[in-house]
Amino acid sequence: MMTPYMPQQEIAVIDLLLYLLKPRRVLEYGAGGSTVRWSPLVAPGQWVTVEHDAKWFALVARAARGAHVITGSATDARDYAVAPGIRGEYDLIIVDGLFRVECVQASPAFLASGGVVLLHDASREAYRPVWDVYPSLVHLTPGDGRANGLMAMWGAR
Repeated sequence: MMTPYMPQQEIAVIDLLLYLLKPRRVLEYGAGGSTVRWSPLVAPGQWVTVEHDAKWFALVARAARGAHVITGSATDARDYAVAPGIRGEYDLIIVDGLFRVECVQASPAFLASGGVVLLHDASREAYRPVWDVYPSLVHLTPGDGRANGLMAMWGAR
């Protein structure tokens, strides 16, 4: 069985957030163990995952039967961040795939009022430019050298 590729502390934090937020629709960038673990918590088809790798796409789509896995570009950041199939608003957006800066920058167009964006590996220097996309942010887990932290962002601009 696939499991999320992140430290147990981060898995526990996301478990808690999903329990508290009870999102009706989720957009996830980067399919994998997280898709398999958490997509059953929302109605079938309401967990939308963008994935760039065709073989991985097929594997995750089979394992996470309730998720709607869509293909995003592996070479074009804009085409990945706004991949065909991303429609409407999402209560939770999880950014843990390719082009994370571009995905967070595109996320305001898809985030429902009161929604939350989670950025995995948020303490990486390359992701610092997106820390000001939303007016509110909090580091949920610290970067520790092995993992680079989880950050939540929210609020309208």
